[in-house]
Amino acid sequence: MKKEVFYMIVKESQSDKMWDVALTLSQYEDYSKVTTVVKQIFMDMFNKMKISLVEPLPDHPLELNEQEISYMKQLTNEIEQFQKEGRKEELAENLTEYIDRFTHLFAKDEQEAEHLHKVLMKSLLQMIIVNNYRNSLQVRYPALFSDEVSAANFLPLEEHDHTLNSNSEYYSPQEAAEIAGVSDQTIRRWCKQGVYPGAEQGPGKQWKIPKQHFKVSLTQAREAEAFLNDLHKRNREIAGGEIDEFDLET
Repeated sequence: MKKEVFYMIVKESQSDKMWDVALTLSQYEDYSKVTTVVKQIFMDMFNKMKISLVEPLPDHPLELNEQEISYMKQLTNEIEQFQKEGRKEELAENLTEYIDRFTHLFAKDEQEAEHLHKVLMKSLLQMIIVNNYRNSLQVRYPALFSDEVSAANFLPLEEHDHTLNSNSEYYSPQEAAEIAGVSDQTIRRWCKQGVYPGAEQGPGKQWKIPKQHFKVSLTQAREAEAFLNDLHKRNREIAGGEIDEFDLET
């Protein structure tokens, strides 16, 4: 398959056809392209639900068999259908299974699976928090939601005021790390790799990352982290101990 044709398929096909492409590539053992296609399906699904991942997905080659691909294809179709029909309970159930499956598909070991699961859940929670802030502001300040209003108005009020009065348009590596859920060393490595265009080193070679690369604020990231930690704590208390969230056989 020519490179140009391959990328045209990835860009233009719907998820149903893209799973068929993934199956064909898997049969030819072209696992690097399988990974590209499956990641695109996953990102398309999240984009449709207005969810932004807080960090990139791993790039491990995915050696998927026909049974796994067929199951994920069915699950993807059901999620899209439930979303169209507004069936929230079924959507939540299937989306949870969807996240668990992808967690194990992209992770090379249990430690990475746990981290990736936390990243995905954090992304979901941040979307919920942003929507809650937006709904609250829309009720209290409807004039803010005219076509001329910038996206900055959707930040929490206390952070919105700080943003308007601050000359800083950058995050430090430590702040960016909090939002992305990774270490500040990882942020600095991504800066060197060009993941954040416009990032620059100031005095003392301290990196400055443009805030425009982050779709959630530092306050929202901290609230999502606190909520997630509280959720894990409550689940452990209910279960009477640690929970193996990644046992898909039960």
